[in-house]
Amino acid sequence: MATSSRSRLRKHYEALASRYHTTDRHADYGRLVIPNGNASEPFHRWFHLKEAYSSKLLGRIVKDDGLADRDSLRLLDPFAGGGTTLLSGVLGSPGWAGRAVGVGVERNPFLRFVASTKITAATADGRATADALRTAMGEVTQIARHVRAPVVPDQATLRNPRFYPVGTLERLLQLRTAAERLAPGIARDLILLCVATALEPSGYLRRDGRALRYDASRNPLQPDKAFTLRVADVLADLGSRCDAQGRASVLHGDARLLEGCDEARGFDLAMFSPPYPNNIDYTEVYKTEAWLLGFYEDATAFRRQRLSTLRSHPSVTFPDEFAYRATSDVDMVEALLGPLIDAVPNDRYANGRKAMIRGYIDDMLLVFRRCADLAKPDSRLVFVVGNSAHGSGDDRFEVAADLLLAGAAEIAGWRIEEIRVARNLTRRAPGSALLRESAVSLRTA
Repeated sequence: MATSSRSRLRKHYEALASRYHTTDRHADYGRLVIPNGNASEPFHRWFHLKEAYSSKLLGRIVKDDGLADRDSLRLLDPFAGGGTTLLSGVLGSPGWAGRAVGVGVERNPFLRFVASTKITAATADGRATADALRTAMGEVTQIARHVRAPVVPDQATLRNPRFYPVGTLERLLQLRTAAERLAPGIARDLILLCVATALEPSGYLRRDGRALRYDASRNPLQPDKAFTLRVADVLADLGSRCDAQGRASVLHGDARLLEGCDEARGFDLAMFSPPYPNNIDYTEVYKTEAWLLGFYEDATAFRRQRLSTLRSHPSVTFPDEFAYRATSDVDMVEALLGPLIDAVPNDRYANGRKAMIRGYIDDMLLVFRRCADLAKPDSRLVFVVGNSAHGSGDDRFEVAADLLLAGAAEIAGWRIEEIRVARNLTRRAPGSALLRESAVSLRTA
């Protein structure tokens, strides 16, 4: 990277930063922008997303954004993931005694299933749901003795003999087939969720937040044991649940469109964490469970799903189309992106990186604009995002996503209240002040 380009990018980030109020909130937010505690929290723990934030974050945001005195909130989450935001609103979050009515959108069909199942169970009668689950478990056990498992999907990861002990996938598919013969309803969905969440502990693959990794040192559980343990967790949480006062729904859709979200119109708080521009393809990270449950029929359907997601990575070649170029804001967007585009080193990754940067901001502009369409005069919006480093040595450059998205949100009509720096991300570039994870607070302009 030329020194002049690097210098222009540094000055550009400094100019952006000077426009916004930035605070050091490591003490308050550092353990909240990661899934701290979620693995042991009832309902949240049913499927653990390493990319999630803590169930306790909502209470902190509600307090810091002047909403703590409200008994009820209308929530919007355009990137619902595993349902952390909405589930926290329904069940409660430390620092806020109220409950929420919420709407979420999730593009990944498996994660949408996870979030919806959690929330449906959390808002149902716990005792009745537990009884229905016990009955369903007995039926599945009986059916699985006679049902023939479908063929393991023609997917390279699932077909790799190193990744799962012999018979593991066949047994989980047998349990899935038995569950699919149950009457539709929450008990059936909970059984299917437990089948899916038994996959990782039954094999040699683990998620590390960036990819699926082969770990020969793992000691896989027998699939029936893993499945039974998951069911036991669900039953324990259902039995201990207090009546949820809120309600929420998760739609299978696109954050750039927010179709079907009329119930979120006039929301009090939109709170979410979009995919970060860090080269991670989350469709890949969560593909095994999705294939196991039959959300993808073949490689064409899987690729279609990858191409329908936010352009946060260059792992697939997205269409070279940018909606902002057809708007009156094109000059402002180019000014926001120009110094970063110029700083991308001219190597074999250049085209992919430039397309990712443009695509990411283009997509997030659509998200911010659609949120603004649904907002009311005093709506708040808070998003959590991490900055990233790309390249190495003299060719290393940083994508300051918190500053760039703040600029995009301004273009979309939002006012930036505060950038709350939660923690430093020093793995790729120790000592860089820009490599950080932040919660950015906005309100309607």
